[in-house]
Amino acid sequence: MADRTWWRRPTTRQKPMDALASHPLVVKVLARGETKQRVRLRSGVEMDLRVVPDESYGAAMQYFTGSKEHTSSSPPRVWTAG
Repeated sequence: MADRTWWRRPTTRQKPMDALASHPLVVKVLARGETKQRVRLRSGVEMDLRVVPDESYGAAMQYFTGSKEHTSSSPPRVWTAG
């Protein structure tokens, strides 16, 4: 069973999470916080949604789609640069 992470730039935090939760392919909302949600699809695949501000979108894509080895080997200045 593969996990999937989908990204969407929000206008509000709740709107994209509400849309995902009410999608016909979603059978269960497994977890929901202020900026993240995990659902199970009919196929059994679990999917995460992360809601981030526009200015954090690039960093979030890098962090959440990279391998653990790549992310932990990134220079510390990457995480403190503005």
